Amino acid sequence: MSLDGESELARHQLSGGRMLVWRDDGSPYDNTLHVYVLAADGSTIDALEAGAAFTTNILTFQSEGQDVFDFSFFANDRIYRLRVDRKPSLRIPFSLPLGFRYKSTLGRHVISVTTLKK
Repeated sequence: MSLDGESELARHQLSGGRMLVWRDDGSPYDNTLHVYVLAADGSTIDALEAGAAFTTNILTFQSEGQDVFDFSFFANDRIYRLRVDRKPSLRIPFSLPLGFRYKSTLGRHVISVTTLKK
């Protein structure tokens, strides 16, 4: 996968031969996190992004499990849990934490994000 303007931060093998790829814009301010679930052939299954204006954003992982990742990104005290399901389902875009959005709002998604700690 080649995306102009994005730098790869991390890559995780998922169940079913899928890959989770974490990328960002590389900007010290107004940085955006881009998360992709790729099929074994490299095609995009689902994509999510997170960002906030005038915020320093650094990706750090608190824990990594099979298809579940606890991480922080924004310069705040929140920990987020990203889960990748095996099958896509309808997700309400408004259920994502503040600053997160699906790249394709309508449709079915395998990625979900929740806030663990404030």
